[in-house]
Amino acid sequence: MLRLARIILVSLSLLLLLAAACGGDDDSSSTATDAPTETDSGGDNGGDGNDASPELVDYFAEMDQIALRTDTRLEEIGSELDGATFDSDADEITANRDGLQQSGEAIESALLDMSDLDPPAEVEDAHGDFFDALNAVLQLFASMSADIDDVSTSAELEALSADYSQDFGSADADFDEACLALQEIADDNGVDADMHCTD
Repeated sequence: MLRLARIILVSLSLLLLLAAACGGDDDSSSTATDAPTETDSGGDNGGDGNDASPELVDYFAEMDQIALRTDTRLEEIGSELDGATFDSDADEITANRDGLQQSGEAIESALLDMSDLDPPAEVEDAHGDFFDALNAVLQLFASMSADIDDVSTSAELEALSADYSQDFGSADADFDEACLALQEIADDNGVDADMHCTD
């Protein structure tokens, strides 16, 4: 049910798309354009929330709505870039910078919505860890977006993407760990929530 964890996967796929010299690679953009379907929701948990407090059930439901909004925006960004061609290196660099900034704005909006939640005691620590992990992704997007200002060619853009690959990999691992902690809480309490923590 909950798809917020897919943000990191969509974002990393978008990053790979942005690093492509001319776009138009169907394989590299598939994650950004394929939304989870209704049949994916619910996973194998089978819980109905009978063991959970109403506050916990409401928490996961609210997180799901945040996820849906964020997923939709990231998919829109990916669709706009999918198959794009550029007349010059400058146009490509501008598209990359704009895409990173827009993705960062989508993640920042999710963080703001999450900060408005009042997580129940059962999930308070895990919620904080999840928030911090997602914020780390935001900071990477902001940093890379700023570094693009010093890029002037497609080759330099690809090199910049390579420079950030390890940082994004570490952020992905931290995010997945935080995601799994939330999933475990949902499972232990019988909440029907699928965090989609793994691909």
